[in-house]
Amino acid sequence: APAGYRSFGPTRALWYAGADYAKEANHNILAIAMIETKQALQNLDEILSTPGLDGIYIGPSDLGLSLGGIPKLDQTDPPIVDAIKTILKAAKKHGVHPGIHCGTTDYAKQAIAWGFELVTIAADNALLNLAAKSAVADMRGSSLTPGSSSPY
Repeated sequence: APAGYRSFGPTRALWYAGADYAKEANHNILAIAMIETKQALQNLDEILSTPGLDGIYIGPSDLGLSLGGIPKLDQTDPPIVDAIKTILKAAKKHGVHPGIHCGTTDYAKQAIAWGFELVTIAADNALLNLAAKSAVADMRGSSLTPGSSSPY
């Protein structure tokens, strides 16, 4: 059965994973902890020592807000970037795969250069919104104004 304490009613999981879900779940599902608060930053070693933890995923907006900064995805404020790099270094030390959510492809490329192994860019609704705005701008013969769309 899947590791941990939980109820067992995996209707959706059985649809995509089949009858062997209970036997295979621990091998096929990643356990990823969100790191997005000052408290999580203060407890990094304990979190990263959790048995069965495969990765961490930084929510930079919430992390920035928790550290007294501005909530935004592509963090550039030195104390918040330092915190992000501290989390990255700790994850690597513990053999845990580091991930981060990014607002732009440029920031995602920077995160990969820092050593992140998983990056996500924007969100589906934001990407659809951007594509729609781009299509409207194209039909009007104009260009999309940079920063006119939120990555959320």
